[in-house]
Amino acid sequence: MGRTRHNISVRRQLSGKFFNFSRFRENADTKIELIVKPIDDETAIKLGADLIADVLLMSLMFIYMFYSIYLRRKKFRDLCNVQKKHEQFILARLEFLEGELHKLQEQSTSVQ
Repeated sequence: MGRTRHNISVRRQLSGKFFNFSRFRENADTKIELIVKPIDDETAIKLGADLIADVLLMSLMFIYMFYSIYLRRKKFRDLCNVQKKHEQFILARLEFLEGELHKLQEQSTSVQ
């Protein structure tokens, strides 16, 4: 293990709400020095196992969360579909009753 060096070019921009001010652009070079230290094999195995366990636990939590959201939305869609069917039945029944009432009114006016 050892040291590593990287030169990074950073472009800083100052931009307004509607305009991009090109005269304020400039390039800045930045040097980053990373010091990498060796670790023991047992420590590396322990850290790797902890990382894998954390990733698996987080992925299970996300899967459970998304699945529960899916089930909740499916239940809501099913309830909406049932409600639409009931609404269509009531509207059809109301239309039928209005037609029957209209027929009765026509018969009563023709009798008089």
